[in-house]
Amino acid sequence: MDWKSKSTRLTNPRKKANAFCVPTFLFTLPIFFKGWRKELTEADVYEPLSGHRARLLGEQLEQLWREEVEKCKKPKATPTLRNPLIRAFWFEGFVNGLILMVLEVIVKPLQCVLIGRLITVVSSVDNVGKQELYMYGVGVACCSLISSSLIHPYMLASHNLGLKLRIACISLVYRKILRLKLSAFEGMSSGKILTLVTNDSNRFYEIPLLMHYTWVAVLQIAVVGWFLYEEFGISSLIGVFFIISFVGLYFLLGTISKRLRSKILKKTDERVRVTKEIIYGIQVIKMYKWEGYFSNLVSECRRLEIRFTRISSYVKGMCASFQLFVQRTSVFATILAFVLLGNDITAAKAFQLVSFYAILRAPIVCFLPKAIHVIMESVIPLGRLSEFLRCDEIQNDSPAPSDGSGDAIILRNVFVQKASANLLSDMSATIGRNRLVVIVGPVGCGKTNLAHAILNEMSLSSGSLTVSGSVSYASQEPWIFTSSVRQNIIFDNTMDKERYDNVVKACALSRDLKLFPHHDQTIVGEHGASLSGGQKARIGLARAVYRNADIYILDDPLSAVDSRVGKSIFDNCFKSLLKDKTVLLITHQVQYLKAAGHIIVLNNGTVTAQGRFSDLVSQNVDFDKILCNGEGEMLAECEINPLRTRTARTESLVSKPVDVSNTTNEQATTGVITSSVYKTYFSAGSHWSTLCFMIALFVIAQVLASGSDYFIAYWVNMKQVQTSSISMPIDIFIYIYTTLILGVIVFGVAAMVTLHNLCMQSSTSLHNAMFTSVLGSPLKFFHLNHSGRILNRFSKDLQTVDEELPLMMHETALLGLVTSGALVLMATVNYLSLIPASIAIVMLYYLRKFYLATSRNLKRLEATTRSPVLGYVNATIQGLSTIRAFNAQQVVLNEFNYHQDLNSSASYMFISTSRAFGYWTDLSCNMYGISAIFLILIIGGECLRCI
Repeated sequence: MDWKSKSTRLTNPRKKANAFCVPTFLFTLPIFFKGWRKELTEADVYEPLSGHRARLLGEQLEQLWREEVEKCKKPKATPTLRNPLIRAFWFEGFVNGLILMVLEVIVKPLQCVLIGRLITVVSSVDNVGKQELYMYGVGVACCSLISSSLIHPYMLASHNLGLKLRIACISLVYRKILRLKLSAFEGMSSGKILTLVTNDSNRFYEIPLLMHYTWVAVLQIAVVGWFLYEEFGISSLIGVFFIISFVGLYFLLGTISKRLRSKILKKTDERVRVTKEIIYGIQVIKMYKWEGYFSNLVSECRRLEIRFTRISSYVKGMCASFQLFVQRTSVFATILAFVLLGNDITAAKAFQLVSFYAILRAPIVCFLPKAIHVIMESVIPLGRLSEFLRCDEIQNDSPAPSDGSGDAIILRNVFVQKASANLLSDMSATIGRNRLVVIVGPVGCGKTNLAHAILNEMSLSSGSLTVSGSVSYASQEPWIFTSSVRQNIIFDNTMDKERYDNVVKACALSRDLKLFPHHDQTIVGEHGASLSGGQKARIGLARAVYRNADIYILDDPLSAVDSRVGKSIFDNCFKSLLKDKTVLLITHQVQYLKAAGHIIVLNNGTVTAQGRFSDLVSQNVDFDKILCNGEGEMLAECEINPLRTRTARTESLVSKPVDVSNTTNEQATTGVITSSVYKTYFSAGSHWSTLCFMIALFVIAQVLASGSDYFIAYWVNMKQVQTSSISMPIDIFIYIYTTLILGVIVFGVAAMVTLHNLCMQSSTSLHNAMFTSVLGSPLKFFHLNHSGRILNRFSKDLQTVDEELPLMMHETALLGLVTSGALVLMATVNYLSLIPASIAIVMLYYLRKFYLATSRNLKRLEATTRSPVLGYVNATIQGLSTIRAFNAQQVVLNEFNYHQDLNSSASYMFISTSRAFGYWTDLSCNMYGISAIFLILIIGGECLRCI
C-alpha cells in the first residue's frame, strides 16, 4: 500500500486505431517492435482501456448485485451472481455470438461447397468456361480471407469480454471484503478468499469464447447435415449421428468434471490457507524447527488435492483425444454406408465429404467439449462467489459529528450475541468527552469486543450505542503494510510535518527512526516482518494518534513495550498530546490506573465496576486479583494458539529492521525459455525412458491416423479403377480401416494417460520442491518477498501448472503431429508440393520468432503484476478494522484498482498480440492456399495434386 504519485503511462494504441488497423491488428505493431528491441518492463505497460477500468466495472456489477439482492427479497429467493453478470455483459456476448454464427454456419459451409464445385469442374475443364472456374476460385479465396477476418476479431472480443468478467468479479469481491463483518471471517478461511480472487474469478475468462459453441455447433451440424444429405443421401445421417453421440458423451464427462471441480476447490482452499498461515508464522516455525511437521501437513493437503486434479486431467485429456478419431470415424462410416447402398464414390465427393467433416472438427471435437467443461465447472465458482457476496455486512452508520458538547460514547443495556452466547451482556456505560478512560479486565472478558462494538464492527442484539465524533483506532495486533515507516504512520492523511514530529516523539519512535537504514523512509516488509514487536506496536499507535480525531480507541498498545518505554508513551502521548481528546485505553498494567480519569472493569462481557481509581478502591475492587485471574486464561490461549503468541515474543528480540526497499517490486525473468526448464519439468515427473515411451505412443497414434487418411484416398481410387478382373472384397477395406481406427483410439488414449500422469507427477514434485525451498529459505527471503508474491506461486501459478499446462501440452503434441503427418502425406502424393510448403514454414518460423520476443515478456509481466493484487487483498483482510475505523475504504479501493488496472492492461496486451500473431499466421497460410488454387486454374487440372 503506497499512496505516492503514480507515473503516467502511455496510451494504448488500440484507442487511436482506425477501422483498418483494428481488424488487421496493426495497432499491436508498436509493442511488437518495442519487445523486439528490448526486454519489456512494467514501465512499458500501457494505460488500461476505458472499458477495462476496475472502478467502472466494479461499480456497475456492484449496483446490479444490489438490485439482484433487492429483487430476491420479495419472493424470498436466493440472489445469485449469474443474473447481474448476464445483465451487465449480455449485449457484447450477443454480438460475439452473431459473428461466430456467420462464420461457422454460413462462411465455412459455403467454402466447402465452392471447393467441391471447383474440384468437379477442374476435372472437366474442357467443358467449362474459364469464367466459372475463376468464379469458384475467387469464392474460395474470399471465404478463406473472411474466415481469418472473423475468427480472430471474434476471439479477441471474447477474450476481452472474459477479461472484463474477471476484472468485475475481482473488484466486486474486494468491495465486499471492505464491507464484511469481522464475524464473517470466522467461518471463512482467508485461503478461500484468495481462491475466489485467483481461481474462481478466473474461471469466467474462457466462457465468452466457448459458450456460443453450445448452440452454434447445433446449427452447424444441421446445415452441414443438410448439405451432406444433398450429396450422399441417407448414408450421411450415420456419420452425423456418430458425431452427435459424442456430444452426449461430452455432457457426461462435463458433469463428472463439475463434481471434481468442487472437490478440487475445497482442497485448494485448505492448502492455500495452511500455506498462508505458515508464511505468517515462519519466525516461530524456524525457531522451534517445525519445518518437517508443517511440510508434512502441506504435503498431505497437496496429495488429496492432486488426487482429484489427476482424475479431472484425465477427463479433459480424453476429450482432447477425441479429435484424433471422431472426424475420421464419421468419414469412414458415411463412405461405408454410401458404398454399401450401391453408390459410387468419386474423388470430388470424398474431398467434399472430408471438407464438411473438417469444419465440424473444430467446433464439435475441440471447442464444444471445452465449452461444456468450462460451463459445468463454472457453476461451482459461481456458487462460491454468490455465497461469499451474501455474507453479512457492517451497517453504514457513520459516527455523529462532534459539536464539542455531551458525552462521547453512551452504552445502554448493550447485548452482543454470537451463536446463542453473549459476547457483551447488559453493558451500560457513559464515557465523557476529553477524558482518559482505562478499560481493564481478565483475558477474554470482552474488552476487544467492546472496542469492535464501538467501531461498528459488531451488530448489537439489543440495546443502544451512541458515538459522537470521529474515531481513530490502534488494533491489538498492529497492522503494518509493505511501505515506508512514514507511510504506515500517516496512512491516508496528508503530511503535517509539525504534527508528525510530535507524534513520533510522543510514541517513542525517534531513536528507532534514527537507527533505521533510511530513517522514516525505510521500507518495512508485510506485517512488519523486519520490525520488533515493540516497534510494530508503536508504529500502529503513531498511526492512530497522527489522525486528528475526537475519540481514540487504543487496544492494549503497551503490552509489547518495556516499562520505561511504556511510561514515556503514557506521559507524553496519552496524558500530554491527547490531553484534550477522549482516549479509551485497554491495558493490563495496573500502574497507570491512578492517572485515569475513568476506569471501566469488565468481566464475562459485562461491566462489574466503573469510576475513578479512588472510588473503585473504596468499593474494595481488587485490581491485582482481577488481572491475575486472566493469567490462567492467557495460558490457555497460548496453548490453543501458540503460533500467534510466540510470534509476538520472538519479534520483540529484533531491534533493527532489515532493509527491504526492494520488496515492492517483483522482477520478471528475461530472455528465452531454455531447454533446461523443460528438462527440469519432465525429469521431475519421471525417468527419461517414460518420456521416450510417451513420445513413441504419440507418434504411433499419428502414424495410424495419417494412415487412415491415406487409406480413404486409396480406397476411393481402388473403387474407381477396379474392374471385373481386378477387384478387392469390401470386407478387407472395412477390416483394415477398423483396425487403423481402433489403433488410433488405443494408442491415442494410452499416450494421453501417459502424458497427463507424467504432468501430475511433475506438478506434485515441483510443488514439494518449491515449498521445501521456500520453507528452508532464511528469514530475509520473507522480508524481501511479500505474501502476495509467494502465494501467487502457490495459487494461480500452480493452478496453471496443474490444470492448464497438461492440456496445452497435449494439444500442442497433437497439432505438431498433425502438421508433420500432413507434410508426410503431401510428400507422398507429390514431393514438389514441399517446396512452397517449406517457404511457408520458413516465413512462419520468423513470424513466430518475432512474436515470442514480445509475448514471453508480456506473459511474465502479467504474472508479476498479479502478485501485488493478491498482496493487497491479504493486507486489507489483516487491517480491515483499522481501514474502516479511519474511513479509508475508498482510499484503499482506489489503490487496489490501480494494481488491478495494471494487471488488466498487461493481460490485454498479451491477448491482443496473441490474436495478432494468429491472424497473421492464418493470413500467410491463406495466401499459400490461394496461390495453390490459382496455380491450378492457370496451369491446369494436372496440378490438382499439388494443393
